[in-house]
Amino acid sequence: MGFNSVNLALALIAGWSPGATVSPISGTTLLVGSLTRKTPIEVAFGNLPHAVLLTGAIILFLALC
Repeated sequence: MGFNSVNLALALIAGWSPGATVSPISGTTLLVGSLTRKTPIEVAFGNLPHAVLLTGAIILFLALC
C-alpha cells in the first residue's frame, strides 16, 4: 500500500483542516467567535459534527483509492 503524492497531500490536508476548525485557539475560530459574539468554545463545538463528517469522508476516499 503505497501513497502517491496526491493521496499524501490529501491526508495532510485532512489532518489540518478539521483540526483548524475545531480548535478554540485557531485564528478562524477566534474571528468567527468575535463576529458572531460567541465564545470560541461554542464555535469550535458547533464545527465538531462537520469535522467528524469530513474526516470520515476523507478516510473513506483514501481507503478506496
